[in-house]
Amino acid sequence: MTAQMPDKLKLDGTQEMLFTNPLEDWFSQGGASPEVLGIPSNTACWRGYVATWEIQGDRFMLVSVLAMATKQEMLHELFPEAEGPVPATWYSGCLHIPKGEQLQYVHMGYM
Repeated sequence: MTAQMPDKLKLDGTQEMLFTNPLEDWFSQGGASPEVLGIPSNTACWRGYVATWEIQGDRFMLVSVLAMATKQEMLHELFPEAEGPVPATWYSGCLHIPKGEQLQYVHMGYM
């Protein structure tokens, strides 16, 4: 497997890499079909999208979803009722944010 493009997290005024994919939980809970994003066009992003997240106060928010196949913003296709960022109420897991110097590169997933 190829190393994967991470999601993004806006945190304290900076953009961090997010080695967690909270949107996958929403798909698995029946929120929508990930096929709406198109066929993955890049082996570095098998899930077919890169999501951008933000912590606003005590809320974890989905800000955007970029479909890699078309390079189009898909937030409103996934959440048609949304008028802005979407509270990620479906997610309650850990957020993995890599920090520090990369000590080793493994060409697989988020290794």
